[in-house]
Amino acid sequence: AATALTVAPAAAADTAGLRLILEYGGVVSMTPEGTDVRLLAEAGQEPAVSPDGTTVAFTRSETLFLVDRDGADERALAGGAGGPRITGPAWSPDGGQLAYVESPDGGLAGRIMVVDVADGVPRAVTAPPSGSADRRPVWSPAGDEIAFVRDAYTAQPSIRLTTPGGDERVLVDESAGDAVAWSPDGRELVYADGDVYAVPRDGGARRTIASGPGAQNPQWSPDGRSIAYTAGSGVYVAQADGDGAPRLVAESTLAAPTTATWSPDGQLLAIGMSVDDSGCHCIVWYFAVVAADGTGFTELPVMSSTSDADYTFRVLMPAWLPAEGAADPFDRLGGPTRVETAAEISRAAFETATAVVLARADAYPDALAGAPLAARAGAPLLLTPGDALHPAVAAEIDRLAPSSVILLGDESALGPRVADAVRARGVATVRRVAGANRYDTARLVSGELPRNGDAFLVEGAHADPARGWPDAVAVSALAAATRRPVLLVERDRLPPETARALRDGGIDRVTVVGGAASVAQTVVDEVAELGVSVTRVAGANRYATSAAVADAALAAGTSAATVWLATGSNWPDSLAAGPAAATAGALLLLTDGRLLDASPEAGAWLQAHRDSIQALTLLGSGDVLSPEVGRAAAQAAGIAAGGG
Repeated sequence: AATALTVAPAAAADTAGLRLILEYGGVVSMTPEGTDVRLLAEAGQEPAVSPDGTTVAFTRSETLFLVDRDGADERALAGGAGGPRITGPAWSPDGGQLAYVESPDGGLAGRIMVVDVADGVPRAVTAPPSGSADRRPVWSPAGDEIAFVRDAYTAQPSIRLTTPGGDERVLVDESAGDAVAWSPDGRELVYADGDVYAVPRDGGARRTIASGPGAQNPQWSPDGRSIAYTAGSGVYVAQADGDGAPRLVAESTLAAPTTATWSPDGQLLAIGMSVDDSGCHCIVWYFAVVAADGTGFTELPVMSSTSDADYTFRVLMPAWLPAEGAADPFDRLGGPTRVETAAEISRAAFETATAVVLARADAYPDALAGAPLAARAGAPLLLTPGDALHPAVAAEIDRLAPSSVILLGDESALGPRVADAVRARGVATVRRVAGANRYDTARLVSGELPRNGDAFLVEGAHADPARGWPDAVAVSALAAATRRPVLLVERDRLPPETARALRDGGIDRVTVVGGAASVAQTVVDEVAELGVSVTRVAGANRYATSAAVADAALAAGTSAATVWLATGSNWPDSLAAGPAAATAGALLLLTDGRLLDASPEAGAWLQAHRDSIQALTLLGSGDVLSPEVGRAAAQAAGIAAGGG
C-alpha cells in the first residue's frame, strides 16, 4: 500500500486521552491512532469543540446543533428545516456564544451570525453587499472581535473584523486567501496569499512569515511561537517571528495536504489530505497525525467519498478533543470586573475576617500602600466605586461580618455614601486612613504597622497611567507577609511626606523596588542622606523586577509551592492580591496578560523553580489573563493538565 506521508521515524508523542473530532459518516471521535471510532451525531458536519471540551457544535443542513462529547443530549440551537443553510460554527473563547455563516436559500451568499448558547437567539453581525459572501468566522482570543473572509464575485477576498455587536472594519483589502487565524495573544492575524503573512489587528503593514508558493490554511501554535501551514505536497512549520527557514515536517507521496491543526499541547498536527481518483470518479481522503517537530507520524485508514463506501469522509479542519475530565493546569480567581475579582480573591483566601480594607476601584494611589495594613488587620483588600458600595462588596462584607472596615483615602476617593452603606450593614467601626495626598496616606499606613526599621520604597506616581503601580503591586505580597510598609516616591523626587515617614517611623533600612527608570538614583541619594541604608531590587522591566521580588520573597521564607499570576498590564485585578497571597502563603508574580512569551522573565522564573512549584492560580478573568498564559505558565512550571 502507498504511504500517505513520508517523515523521519521517531517515537510517537504522548496522546493519552486525546481524541479527534471529524466527519466520518457523521460527527465522530477517534483516537489519534485511528482507533475506537465513536459516532456522536449522524449526518453531522463541520464539528467544532467548545473551549472546555465538553460540547461539540455541528451543522446538519439548515440547523446548528450541540451534542455532548460522548454523543448524549443532541439539541438544536439555531436555524431549522426549510431555513437558510448554516455552516462554519466557531465558539467564542468563553464558550458562551457561537458564530456561524447563514446562507439564504442554501446558496453561496452568506452573512456572519452570532447566537448565545444560553438562549438560542441569533443575530446578524455582518451584512455583505450583493455579490459578496462572508465565511470562515474565527473569534479573537479575548472574544471582542470576529475575523472573517469576505468573498466578492468581482474582487479578491478581503479580511474583515466585526465586533459581536456588528461594528465592522476592513483589515486586509486585497487578496487574502480563504482562511484567517488569530495569534494566541490576539495582537496579529495570519493568512496565506501564496506566501504566509501576519498583520497587526489594529492595521498596518503586513510582515512575511514564510514564502510559498501555494501556502494554505496557516494556523498559530498554542504557545504563539510557530505557524503550521500546507503548501504543495508538504506540511511546514515556520517560526512566528519569521526568522529562519520553515521546517518540512511531513511530505505527501499520495495526496495534497490541505489542513494542519495543532493539538492543545502543540506537540502534534492533525493533517487532512485529498486527491481526485479517476478510477472511482471520487475524492479520496487521507488522514494522519504528525509530530509537530517532524519526528514521527501515525497514518490513519484511507477513506473514500464514493457513494458505496460505508461512510463518507471529509476533512475540512479536524478538531482536537481534550482528555475526558481534563482540567486546565491552573486555578483561576476572577470575576467579570475588578470589583468581583477582588471579592473572589477574598472568598478564596479568607474564611473569616474581623476587618476589611476598602479602596477605590477606579484609581490606585491610596491602595498602593494598603497591602501590609490589610495583612496586619487580617483583612482582605476590596475595591468599590467611589460613590457607592458595589453589591459584590456588600455581599462579601455580609459573609465576613467584620467588626471594622478601614477606608483608604479621603471623601474624594471614597465618598460618604460608601461609608454610610458600610455602616448600614452592621459594621461597628468604620474609619479612614487618609492623608493630604497618596504619599501622606502611605505615611499614615506606615504609622499603623510594627516598627521594625524596614520599608519598601516604590514609584507612586507617573504621567503614564501604565506606570506608577507595577513595582508596588509586585512587592505587595512580600510587604504584606513581612508587615513592612510601602512608601511612595516620585521618579526623581523624594516627597516631604515620605521623608517624614522615614524619620518618624524609625526606618533605617529601605529596599527600593524598581530600576532607575522608576526611582532615580538622585532619590536614592536623598534617602541615604537621611542616614537610611538603601538596597535596590530591580530588573530591566516590570516583569524582571517582579521576578527579582519573587526571589526576595523566597529568601524571606515564602514557599514557591503556590504561585499566583497577576497581569502586569493593568493594576485593578492585581491590586487586591497582596494581602490575600500573604494569607494563603502564595508567591505573587507578574506576567503579560495575553502571551507568556511577552514576559519572558516570568516564564524563565517559573522554569527555574519548576521543581518547587505545585500549583498556579491566575488572578482575573480570561480577558485579563488568557488561558494561553495559564497553559504556557503551567508548562514552564512543569504542572500537568488536571493538576491545577
